[in-house]
Amino acid sequence: MYSVILTELGVSVFNEGKIDRAFQFKDTVSEYLAIKKKEYGPDDLIEYLHSIQRGMKTSDESLYTLLKKHSLDAQMMGEKELEEIQSAKPQIIVDSGFAKDIPDALTKLRDFSLGLTSSKVTQVLESNDLHIIQAIDSLDEVAKLANILGSRLREWYGLHFPELENIADSAGGYAHIALAGRRNSLTEKILADAGFPESKVEMILL
Repeated sequence: MYSVILTELGVSVFNEGKIDRAFQFKDTVSEYLAIKKKEYGPDDLIEYLHSIQRGMKTSDESLYTLLKKHSLDAQMMGEKELEEIQSAKPQIIVDSGFAKDIPDALTKLRDFSLGLTSSKVTQVLESNDLHIIQAIDSLDEVAKLANILGSRLREWYGLHFPELENIADSAGGYAHIALAGRRNSLTEKILADAGFPESKVEMILL
């Protein structure tokens, strides 16, 4: 029975434990992700497997779905076989011609991991939903900070001008008055600029 093994660098077809055919990815990250997302199966691989006309096992569920989609007689490998493939991955890559030796295979696997991580980070950063969520979280944090600072301002300035607590409802208006400094520095213009109606302006000045 043939074994169809998905690696990070391409798809390998083994027959009775020996490499039969290998299909190397040109763009490792994008082609690997396309298979994992069940969006794409290499045409030359599918064509070759159709020519075999025999049963086959595969090491990956996404690849299994793609093979079944193309009416190929495929089945999933057992857990023991999957563990053996995972532990022998560098050697499989070498046997498939994707790397010249084990150190080269490990280097290419490392480069693939870095490329995959970069791709996922880029995908997340380009997500509009993420930006909206971050914007909402930032607004919440700003609102909390504004409330805390507003409370502290009322506590501190209230020691100097306690009567203002029951008159100034707006945090912005209260802060505007506090910026004027001492209570005897307040003028009708300052209070009007702070957004207080005429009735409250007169009350504060009194």
